[in-house]
Amino acid sequence: MSRLSLLRTDDFTGGLNLRADPFQLGRTESPDLLNVDIDPRGGLTVRGGMTKLNTSAIGGVANGSFTPKALYAWDNVTPQVLLSANNNVYSATTTAFTNLSEAGIVITNATYSSFYATTTYTTATPHGFSTGDTVAVTGVTPSAYDHTSQVVVASATQFYFTYFTAGVAYSSGGIARRLVKTTAPFGASFTSWSASSESFAYVATGGNSFKWDGTTATLLNDASAAYADDYAAPVTGYAPKCRLIASHVDRLWCAYTNEGGVDYPNRVRFSHPINRESWATNDYIDIVEGGSGITAIIPFNGSLLVFKKRAVFSILGYSTDTFQVVNLTSEVGAVNPLSVVATEAAVYFFSWPDGLFKYDGQQFMDLFTAIRPLIQTGQVNNIAQDEIRVADINHKIWVSLPLGVDTEATATYIYDPSLRQSGAWSKYQTSDGKGLGSGCDFVTSTGATYNLACHPSNAYVLKVDQLSVYQDDVGTCLSNFVSYYTTPWQDANNVSNRKMWRRPDFVVKQTSLASNLTLRF
Repeated sequence: MSRLSLLRTDDFTGGLNLRADPFQLGRTESPDLLNVDIDPRGGLTVRGGMTKLNTSAIGGVANGSFTPKALYAWDNVTPQVLLSANNNVYSATTTAFTNLSEAGIVITNATYSSFYATTTYTTATPHGFSTGDTVAVTGVTPSAYDHTSQVVVASATQFYFTYFTAGVAYSSGGIARRLVKTTAPFGASFTSWSASSESFAYVATGGNSFKWDGTTATLLNDASAAYADDYAAPVTGYAPKCRLIASHVDRLWCAYTNEGGVDYPNRVRFSHPINRESWATNDYIDIVEGGSGITAIIPFNGSLLVFKKRAVFSILGYSTDTFQVVNLTSEVGAVNPLSVVATEAAVYFFSWPDGLFKYDGQQFMDLFTAIRPLIQTGQVNNIAQDEIRVADINHKIWVSLPLGVDTEATATYIYDPSLRQSGAWSKYQTSDGKGLGSGCDFVTSTGATYNLACHPSNAYVLKVDQLSVYQDDVGTCLSNFVSYYTTPWQDANNVSNRKMWRRPDFVVKQTSLASNLTLRF
């Protein structure tokens, strides 16, 4: 009489493994899965739903035309989410994103010329605008004169928009605000600074940097035009033009600077101690090893990590006399500024063509082994490396990759460090078949916590990992998403013996929402 043997499959903590032959996978691994979360104690669940944080499209951008860059949670007295997208910078406290802009200038008159197809505005005080700046005019009566576009400066108190039709007489009111724009290829870089009675977010744009107090952006003058070499006589209102910015020790740090109209892609500048808007001529470090171009600067574990595409450096020390540069590796680096994220325990970064790595202050660890065939078999679009994103969301590392011929994120691979000793991978896609952009965790002023990530092409920031939500709303309406898990081949630890299999039993958690469970053998 044949013996009945019970074979249990209740441990899925090996996660996704694309490297092993399907017949040689471990019992806890999967050759293919999508939109599932793995429980460290055993079992798996469908991932949480994704819905829109903002109720209207950011900046009025049409679906498919959104190009999000950095998403940053600013822990101010009133916390805000800062977003860089489509060469603009936005802020939000809850559901609505608005442009970062400078203080308003009062408008005293507006006239429309049909002959020149221009609308000219007169301001009560000098506006300080330059031709080509993007200016938002609001609060004019009649509202036909409200407009946002690039301006042409006519005089110190006049500017105009071209090809803008008003066709009515000016009545009263109006404020003109210059918007914060970005010129850096990867958008704005953010950092925060808090001291006694003040709190600011500093924004690097590739051009002039800005200081944001939560309501008004203040343009910082180019430091290279007025260095302050005397530490005893600091100035305020200055910062280098740069692509990258960070707060470290008691200073602001800027990298990939532009000084006197010349780019210095390998330069890191640091401010006076405490006086972070005062900069000295010789307070910089040029890191010439590791190729041209710093891709990221990240404070971690008492040092400032400086990334290039194929190298990582650490700046140690606490003063101008003690700063020193140590080369940590010349084998891996960060593929772009949005492919690096720091947690309390480690810094995670994506190196091309190696994959995701982790640096814990002591050593570099390769975390990409199980899914490296994505790169080795050409599934990741190598000409779209600028679209690779790495984010720390809800205690997991989210790696978004453009696959095939896609030039935006196709899928997001989730590295969960809590699974097994070395962590494991899962895979997400939105209901419209996309990956996700940059992300962060955001705690509102009421204490509510949102796990946020940008949709890669629709102008919405999404609330993700919502376990009580069973559908996605990523720009149009709620819709279902596909979720599945494939087990490895089952052979009862004996390939050669003939076997007869009975129909398996499945144990699932009862839910209040009816769901279809499809089983394929």
